[in-house]
Amino acid sequence: MGGKLVKDGSSRHPVPAVFEYLGLGNVKPSDELMLVMRNRTLEATVKRASGVTQTATLHIGSGGFKSMTEFDPGQMPKDERNDLIRQKHAKGERQSALAKMFGISQAMVSKIVRE
Repeated sequence: MGGKLVKDGSSRHPVPAVFEYLGLGNVKPSDELMLVMRNRTLEATVKRASGVTQTATLHIGSGGFKSMTEFDPGQMPKDERNDLIRQKHAKGERQSALAKMFGISQAMVSKIVRE
């Protein structure tokens, strides 16, 4: 697949350029990428081959509000991760959002919150 011409005149594929614009640079072919646009909110998620999950959210038309999260499973034992997932779920965080944040499936989040 050939690169496309992007605004800065370089010949790069536009998908990595979007992730870089959102602060999630250095996207590699081994990374899992997800880009979602809904209700004037653009959300980009990168799950690195290392297991690190990074998410950037840009709210379009609201003064440039942008938020970023990063979860590195190598920095937190599973039991602590699971406790944090339960706490966030108890405060109303959706299972799908938690799955994206922690780089795991929604089914795994469901299992964790039931324990």
